[in-house]
Amino acid sequence: MKHSLGRLLGLLMAALPFSAGAAGNDWMTPLDGNLPLSQFSIPGTHDSGALVEPISGTAKCQNLSIGDQLNAGVRFLDIRCRHINDAFAIHHGQVYQNMNFNDVLNATIGFLNSNPGETVIMSVKEEYTPSGNTRSFEATFDTYTAANPSKWLLGSSIPTLTQARGKIVLFRRFGASSTPKGIDASSWPDNTTFSTGGTLRVQDCYNVSNNDTKWAQILQVLNEARYGGPNTLYVNFSSGTSSGIFGIPNIPNVSNNINPRLVTFFNGNPSGRFGSILMDFADASKCTQIYNTNAPAGRPAYRPAYFMIVNRNSGKCLDLISGNTGNGAQVNQWTYDYNGANQRWVLAPTENSDHFRISSWVSGKCACIEMDSTAAGAKLHAYDYTGNNPGQQFDLVDAGGGYYKIRNVKSGLILQITGTGTANNDRVEQATDTGAINQQWRLQPWGDYFARASTGKYICVENMGSTNGSPVIQYTYENNPWFKWRFESVTDGHLRAFSLNALTRVISVVNGTSVNGEDCHLWDYNVSNAGDQKLRILPKTNGLFKFYFVHDGMSWDIPGGNTGNNVRLEQYPNNGNSWQDFLLERAP
Repeated sequence: MKHSLGRLLGLLMAALPFSAGAAGNDWMTPLDGNLPLSQFSIPGTHDSGALVEPISGTAKCQNLSIGDQLNAGVRFLDIRCRHINDAFAIHHGQVYQNMNFNDVLNATIGFLNSNPGETVIMSVKEEYTPSGNTRSFEATFDTYTAANPSKWLLGSSIPTLTQARGKIVLFRRFGASSTPKGIDASSWPDNTTFSTGGTLRVQDCYNVSNNDTKWAQILQVLNEARYGGPNTLYVNFSSGTSSGIFGIPNIPNVSNNINPRLVTFFNGNPSGRFGSILMDFADASKCTQIYNTNAPAGRPAYRPAYFMIVNRNSGKCLDLISGNTGNGAQVNQWTYDYNGANQRWVLAPTENSDHFRISSWVSGKCACIEMDSTAAGAKLHAYDYTGNNPGQQFDLVDAGGGYYKIRNVKSGLILQITGTGTANNDRVEQATDTGAINQQWRLQPWGDYFARASTGKYICVENMGSTNGSPVIQYTYENNPWFKWRFESVTDGHLRAFSLNALTRVISVVNGTSVNGEDCHLWDYNVSNAGDQKLRILPKTNGLFKFYFVHDGMSWDIPGGNTGNNVRLEQYPNNGNSWQDFLLERAP
């Protein structure tokens, strides 16, 4: 494959800008640059350069050129390079795509020059048989980066958006003798879902015998990303191929089934972090659905509630010891540390929203019983979630006083501290339920929160109030302190809910009554209150929460599910209605 001198000179110069104005060309620009790229939903394309094929359905994966993909909103390119005559030609398998790596870089750098607030993650992988080379694949790659060094970000860690703006972030799927050289994805098990420590979580199950199975694999990682820790980069291939007549690969047989499911999923999930989704036959519409989840209209981008899980007997927390991100990492108890990332856990819904998956902020791995054992004494550790595995799923059992027992679904046994220990690093194990307090745990929310009602409105203080008696109402979302709440532990396993607009005042029942339908307001916290200022939090297996006042057991309630602004938050007996359920969205 010959590369003209003109093309090589093109790389030595700044690439010509692409024309701006296409939909999706600048969606990253207004986002918070302090966040790492791992905290965003990013549209991507699988085999981004695969636009031609000799036989229909066998090699083509995209309809849009690289430039059109970027203008449509794609920010993760999957580039497959055949190493030939000391240069890179773009291939899908043996099929040359009438495109060379220079063309990809000119399009990408031109786009970034026109849109300097954006970034592009670029996966580079060797494809097909090398030929006619006098140097290694890595050495040839280095000549391309040397032509425009200021446009590449080659660090091994996941950068913040600010660090990456205007640059290509290398996602390296080839071996390198000189490092750092991009995010290292060179170890890539074939046709599976896998992790590399706490840095990458990848689903690339491309041999598809059943589209329902493929969708379940995609959905698992979408949900892991939604509830996972902030520093794991989730890379989720929605692409695949099935075996057609005479064993001939059939790419559209998968994409024609999976792409509509993606549309349906994002219609129902308009807010949150879902990782990088690498699609076949991406278009502006699907890209828009994905990137809009980073800045949804009328609400904050969803960040799940994280909890410290505190043992009643020892007062110490469930801890991912030493922040170990590997499979099999110990989960023991350690001294309570509100600022300790190792002690943050999310109670994520399982596939059927009937149990919890307890996942680490640090690694994204879930707390589970070693070897899926059903034996008493089996220890807790962290491991990749394998999907629909009851050994990795738990239920919360009310133990009274705001405490819970944590019961493993497979074994039916309860988590406890071994031997009622109170020392750091004492192991967590499963055991028969005895009712002992070393088997009881309280949930301490970490961070500050918006509380979204089922009506789509948010719980806030009326008229920006901060004084005693200020009514607590629902209202259309605003990113202001009177919409934010901080939950702090009080007696037993109970909580109080402070307004960030008045950090000495909490949500209280007016006059402390036990009357059905009584309103809520702000009032100075009184340590001797009868429970009208204390809450029991109940996580639900669908990702929502209920809040009960301790003095009378009544629930937070939006009367009648009224969707209007200025509707008062009140207390009412639990009746199972959706307007007594709330979504906690962690404030940045």
